[in-house]
Amino acid sequence: MMILPLLLTLVFLVLLAAVSLVDWNTMKIPDKLSAAVLAVGILAALWDWFGMKMSLSQPEVTMLERLLGLFCVSLPMEVLIRLIPGSFGGGDVKLMAGIGFFLGWKNCLLGFVLAVIGGGIYGGWLLLAGKKSRKDHFAFGPFLCAGAAAACLFGGQILAWYLG
Repeated sequence: MMILPLLLTLVFLVLLAAVSLVDWNTMKIPDKLSAAVLAVGILAALWDWFGMKMSLSQPEVTMLERLLGLFCVSLPMEVLIRLIPGSFGGGDVKLMAGIGFFLGWKNCLLGFVLAVIGGGIYGGWLLLAGKKSRKDHFAFGPFLCAGAAAACLFGGQILAWYLG
């Protein structure tokens, strides 16, 4: 019966790869892909609801942790969009809601931190190389997806190392 959690995790990772490719090429994250990520999170929550272990990298994610994950990054991102137009795209917000519901709040925050570090390094390189100016934008979705994938696969170990 462990095939379903592995399958859901694989689908989650494939969806993240698809989001990365689409956002990298178009600078847009389609709502259908964000909805698919959320749907995988809902299936994972149902699996956990029946007492099975879902996550590969951490103990079971409770429904409260999933609900907190739904909002812990997406809500502050939405506030930033309202305060600083262009800071993030609406697709990034919706994607993080789905990622948060799948991973739970701890790994969602970890994934976001990893994304900010990776995106910051990339943005710094773009500035130093003269490829972008401070006013230019780049696709942040691939960094959100990479951070989420790392948190999904290695979040438990990363958090144990950091907190230990």
